[in-house]
Amino acid sequence: PVDFEEYLITHPPLIESGPLRDLIEFPPDDIEVLYTPRECRTLGQAVPEEG
Repeated sequence: PVDFEEYLITHPPLIESGPLRDLIEFPPDDIEVLYTPRECRTLGQAVPEEG
C-alpha cells in the first residue's frame, strides 16, 4: 500500500482551499506513540500448558 504521508512529501500538491486541505497540511510530528505496561490481573494462565 502507498504511504499517504510519504507520497505527499515526494509529490507536493498545489494547496487549494477545499474540504481535503486538512489532509494535505499535516505536521511532521502529528503522532506520538506511548507504551504503558499493564499489570497482569489473573491468578492462572488463560490457556493451559501443553503436555
